[in-house]
Amino acid sequence: MFDDANHAEYTTIKKYEGKYALARVLMILGYVLFPIVGIVAIAASPLSAFVIWFIALFPLMLSIIVPLTYRYVQIEYEYSIDSGIITFSEIYGRRSRKQKYEVKISDAIAIAPYRDEYRAAADEADVKYVACSTMSNPDLYYILFEDEDGRKVTIFFDPINKALKLMEFYNRKTVVVPVSIG
Repeated sequence: MFDDANHAEYTTIKKYEGKYALARVLMILGYVLFPIVGIVAIAASPLSAFVIWFIALFPLMLSIIVPLTYRYVQIEYEYSIDSGIITFSEIYGRRSRKQKYEVKISDAIAIAPYRDEYRAAADEADVKYVACSTMSNPDLYYILFEDEDGRKVTIFFDPINKALKLMEFYNRKTVVVPVSIG
């Protein structure tokens, strides 16, 4: 993280829960079952004489398949604020980064905690993007803005105090009083 007064960034790892945890378990199960089912199928076929060759091929195939697919169940979310612009990115497998949204903080309609009195505005958005570790976080915040197509977009994120202070600096009228986050 930069030690600059106008810059803040935060990265969070997506928690393994719900569909995400299921996808992760199924993928690992697939990695284990793929060679076993493949070897049994080859042994039961007319190619059974070549089963020893296929046994050597499966680790090679897995060494290619696993790095290409497992990164999609190793997701991190990052947001950074620099000169009044907040950028949200997804990081797959700690290697590849995909920028999802870039928003001028001054263009935000609302930046508030995702709690009872502020929840309705976030839930009415046309597009919702989750960039937080879990939606059950009690300190969860959202930023609501209008994209270039005129759709209302809500992005949920895990806040840090420095980021909330910068958001308040760049758009005082839309930021709800920051919570104290450790």
